[in-house]
Amino acid sequence: MGKERTNSDNFLIIYNELDKYMRDYLKEGTETPHSHLIRKMSEKNKVFRRNKDLLYTYANLRNAIVHNPDKRDSDPIAEPHDNTIKKYNQIKEFVMNPPKALETVAIPFQDIYTTTLTSRALDLMGIMERRLYSHIPVIDNGKMVGIFSE
Repeated sequence: MGKERTNSDNFLIIYNELDKYMRDYLKEGTETPHSHLIRKMSEKNKVFRRNKDLLYTYANLRNAIVHNPDKRDSDPIAEPHDNTIKKYNQIKEFVMNPPKALETVAIPFQDIYTTTLTSRALDLMGIMERRLYSHIPVIDNGKMVGIFSE
């Protein structure tokens, strides 16, 4: 039976996955410090820009875990809290597996109210007022040919 992973083990896994992602994305080698990768990514990616300070803090925490002078004889000098692991993993997942438009804000096609070229404008205006629609796609022979709007 193997040793159960600690929070510091899980933290380092997340750190290494994110580090590899940044190096691959930026085409940077191992000589580039992690903090420089974060800075460069924050110029290109809003998730990094929004979380830049936290990611720098996590980089420092990683250094405290890894560069323990007594690591042969003791546990890591720092052990991340569960909330830290959860937040760090959320950032990593959002970066490496960003949500798709249809999963977040888009309305699936089958749920969109549409109309045809033969519909009466007055009827459509009533529907728009009742349902608070600002636009209704106009479909003809399975293709969108226009948008009926306010």
